[in-house]
Amino acid sequence: MITSIAVCTVYNFTARYVLLVLMAAGLWASNALALLFLSSSFASMPPEVRAVAIALVNAMDKPKYLLGFGVITGMLGFGVFVYIVMHILIRRRTALGSCNWQP
Repeated sequence: MITSIAVCTVYNFTARYVLLVLMAAGLWASNALALLFLSSSFASMPPEVRAVAIALVNAMDKPKYLLGFGVITGMLGFGVFVYIVMHILIRRRTALGSCNWQP
């Protein structure tokens, strides 16, 4: 949390990069610690139950990135639309003989 706030307030490129590395390391370490705590908390349970509990915790932790994937999908769809329209326009112009490709 502290490094997240520091990244937002520091504008020096090198310092921001170091803070981002520390923040990523902290995120990975906290995930590993949470799984370690979960494994030790369910140590007395049968292995099947422990495996299902760990799988559920891992499944709940994943991000969905819906907005980012939606933007990329929209951009790709727009690109396909532009390609099709340009293809049709160029074929029509070539068929009419109005293309003058010489500079």
